[in-house]
Amino acid sequence: MQFSAYTADVDGSNIQTLLFPGIGVPKAVRIDVSGGSTNATNVDHARIGRGYWVANGDFYRSVSVFAQDSSANPNSGGIFDTATIIQVTNTTSAAMVAEADIHSVGNGWIKLRWLDYPGTVLLLSVTAYYGDVQCNLHDFTPSASVDGTATTSGLAFAPNCLELLHINDTAWSADGTFNTMGRLGIGYSVLQEDDTTILQGGVTVVDRDNPTTVTGCGQVLRNNRIAQKLTVNNAGTVTAGALLEVTAYTSDGYTIATRVVAESIPCVIFAVEFGDGERWCGVPALVTSSTGVKSVAAAPGFSPAPIHVDCIGTMIQTVNTVESGTQACHLSLGGGQPGQESCSTYQTEDGILLGTSDTRSRANAVVAELIGDGGAVSWRGSLDLFTGSGFDIEIEVASTNDELALFLVVGGADVQAFPGQDWLAHVARRRHQTVLWGTRKGR
Repeated sequence: MQFSAYTADVDGSNIQTLLFPGIGVPKAVRIDVSGGSTNATNVDHARIGRGYWVANGDFYRSVSVFAQDSSANPNSGGIFDTATIIQVTNTTSAAMVAEADIHSVGNGWIKLRWLDYPGTVLLLSVTAYYGDVQCNLHDFTPSASVDGTATTSGLAFAPNCLELLHINDTAWSADGTFNTMGRLGIGYSVLQEDDTTILQGGVTVVDRDNPTTVTGCGQVLRNNRIAQKLTVNNAGTVTAGALLEVTAYTSDGYTIATRVVAESIPCVIFAVEFGDGERWCGVPALVTSSTGVKSVAAAPGFSPAPIHVDCIGTMIQTVNTVESGTQACHLSLGGGQPGQESCSTYQTEDGILLGTSDTRSRANAVVAELIGDGGAVSWRGSLDLFTGSGFDIEIEVASTNDELALFLVVGGADVQAFPGQDWLAHVARRRHQTVLWGTRKGR
């Protein structure tokens, strides 16, 4: 584990090296990014994104959404791309201000190539997949019929974990395509080590562009489906759309069924085979309304071997219920291991009652941190200890009511977060860059 800082002259090549000592050559990389630029400090305007790269086929998918701050008629929207791992939107309009792809990978390192520059610090959460992990990144088109199914096959391995991205009803397109409204869905599914039990969950947020009512936002957290479509019209009515359910894992793929509404939700799927490691995902009963160490009783039978935890934190209090008629969305994308964890946070408030919108981004060296309306932290949690029946989270800042999160937990996996705390700060310059590693102090 390394805690240090260095400055490198890239001689105009705009190449940035990320070190992952001892992992060999990475097979895949995932990067989360928000507008956060200083540890544990809010930044005006809400931005959050996620991107993937897989070495097999040099395949990319990335998405970033934004919501404008301090506007009586705030813009929101997003950008998605098939040629980069990082996309960062402008803060006031659907325009791209920073992007990066993978220049190369080697024994214990990844080189990012910055194609456009944000002009300010960006904090990134970086996860590398390596070793015996098998993985594939691809587009997936579900059935448009209720209870209809669609199957992916020919993956050359038997997946036991799926990570999903969707932006509601918009298909992925090359060269950076913009869409209005901040729409983002992320889901996880695992086939447990009994090769029978399928677990899954997903989060969707939608933020109306140029809202005219106080009900311009919607969000949902599912613990029984990997994805759900949400839309919101100009009158502020949130409509719950189709649900996606992973119904089968096969020797070379998987099957997903469409539920409730006859429509398709174009997705990106990152399919992984983690070998014999234990796997679990779900929405546990997490007590966030008081501080202290809390046991997450996932009971997946994990031994205290190295494992990786992903956490999608929310301020949602009731699972499987669409929150509509609201004026705010809250999301935190985090992950890592104890002492090696970070999160990217997104908070929107459409501001019709306030006169202007109130939106923020944030990043911190914890597994989850939610920004409440008004800018104060709603709740913050850090990974404390892995146990034989799950893991512990220390709630450092407590929420008023218990709020929920979706977890993906993988035991014995060849997954590593960025050394020190899975993130880096990137200062964009034509011929100069600064990379910062730091401790979890100053939260």
